[in-house]
Amino acid sequence: MRSAVVGCLFLILSFGVLAQDNWGGKLGLSLQIGTHYRKLGAMYQVYFFNNFMHVNYGGYVHYFFRNLGPRGGGMEVVNFIDVQAHWGNSGIDKFTFNEFSNLAPHQNSAGYCFYLFISGKQTSQTTGAIHFTADAFQIAIHNDALGLNQVDDKFRTGGFCIGYQIDSALYSVQNTLWTGKSSDAPKIQGMDYPSKYGCKQPESALHGKNSHGILAIRADYYAGYKQSVRGELGVDAEQIRHVVQNKFMHDGLLPLVVKSDNPHYPMLQEDGSGYYFLDGQKVRKPRLYLQLSSNQMSLY
Repeated sequence: MRSAVVGCLFLILSFGVLAQDNWGGKLGLSLQIGTHYRKLGAMYQVYFFNNFMHVNYGGYVHYFFRNLGPRGGGMEVVNFIDVQAHWGNSGIDKFTFNEFSNLAPHQNSAGYCFYLFISGKQTSQTTGAIHFTADAFQIAIHNDALGLNQVDDKFRTGGFCIGYQIDSALYSVQNTLWTGKSSDAPKIQGMDYPSKYGCKQPESALHGKNSHGILAIRADYYAGYKQSVRGELGVDAEQIRHVVQNKFMHDGLLPLVVKSDNPHYPMLQEDGSGYYFLDGQKVRKPRLYLQLSSNQMSLY
């Protein structure tokens, strides 16, 4: 299934190359410094568009000193392909802020982006995102289930980004989730946990003692020559992940589309064990989220 979809996407990319209505690209230094990411590397991105379709293809190569999830350094390679349809009248000026950037002269677009993460610390995976732009307004929804090969939450679990462009700046609110490999975590039996389908035992999962629920504001600025810089400020809290992942997704959205048990992936305590709403337990304290970076993807 995944190979067939990826093959179709690359056929679409080939069509864009042959059409050559418009094309371009960028090379840049990809740098992140801050509380949660510390990475140094390079990136490239090429794009092709005609009267109705826009394709972005690119990749990142980083050495990370710190990343979401388990501590320690390592290499990370990311490849992505993004396919969009675009329509409407001419809109605002377009800039290369991230992998969703559409430089075609139309104000509306909708698309899908596929990601392949090859990363140290046993966190390689595929993910996906769907996104929509209406002139200056942009929204993107990321989820590991959109990576076409998994159902259970794992590592780069999901998130969203809602932005508005003013001149050569893109101002956004973002949410980023990260958990251990939930398919490794057994469901806890016989516990009075406040959820219809109970919960899992996160400390039994690969990287189960690591978790992030980030909510932040950010600003991307176009710096010329197709380069961009970004600043982010927010908070990383288990309560944020609990509301988005457990309450909204598992209790609210998933039962509408999937008829199956959806146990919670519970909040974590300071020692990385699960928080089960028992006497004497305490949720891990929220942490500051602060990042400065250049030439970054939408999330992760």
